[in-house]
Amino acid sequence: MTKSKKVDLILLIIYPFSASITAFLFNINFFFSVLVFLGVPSVFLSLRAKEYVGHTLIFSLILAIPFAIILNYISHITNTWLIRYSILSIRLFGYVTIDVIIWSVFLVYFPIMFYRYFFAETVPSKLYVRNTTSLIILLVFLMFIFLILLVFSPNYLQIPYFYLLYGTVFELIPLSIVCFLFSKIRYPFIMTGFYFSVFNLLYEITAVKLRMLEFPSEGKFVGWVSFLGISLPFEEFFFWIILGAPTILSWFVLFGEERKKFFGTEA
Repeated sequence: MTKSKKVDLILLIIYPFSASITAFLFNINFFFSVLVFLGVPSVFLSLRAKEYVGHTLIFSLILAIPFAIILNYISHITNTWLIRYSILSIRLFGYVTIDVIIWSVFLVYFPIMFYRYFFAETVPSKLYVRNTTSLIILLVFLMFIFLILLVFSPNYLQIPYFYLLYGTVFELIPLSIVCFLFSKIRYPFIMTGFYFSVFNLLYEITAVKLRMLEFPSEGKFVGWVSFLGISLPFEEFFFWIILGAPTILSWFVLFGEERKKFFGTEA
């Protein structure tokens, strides 16, 4: 790692602590927390690694938007997690706010840019690669099933232990596949995961303390984790704070530009 990248890493390590202090000082709302916690470091990495911006942004939009709609709708109707307040009145399907979608795009974009800037060995050759088409087909299929159930059988979307099911299928499985097949990916995944575990924990504490994010007690969880005066579902701690960033990277390895490095092909 070059000296300039080491300095950048130190700045990024310090930043979430200053972001949390800023959030408490100004009592910011959810939308501004997205800009403060995720927007600023994302812009910083974009300026530092402009060659990665185009492909990473396209991939982030493709992956984040369908998942944001499906996950946040089901989470609200099942009382898994709630983001009650939005600066915008528009709510897709009655629950999903625009700022949640923006948040979700940054949640994908920031970890991938972090990984690519500090650990990637190659520069992307294209804005769009063929294997991303497979991801689009998968997401279109998931959206189709979601819309069919929403219109004709909405009760089927009342999924018990939804967070556990989602985390197992869409996090543990792809992450396990990537880590099992590609041993050399483990170190950058672990290092990126460690950074974002601390980052996500600070963001989570801030969001819960300022009531941007809530986990209703009637939601079905396997257990609770308590620290620093807050209580989180075990699923939130495990699937998001610990595994969130590595999971996003696993999707990127399977369906993004990074696939070429491990599979030797875009197909």
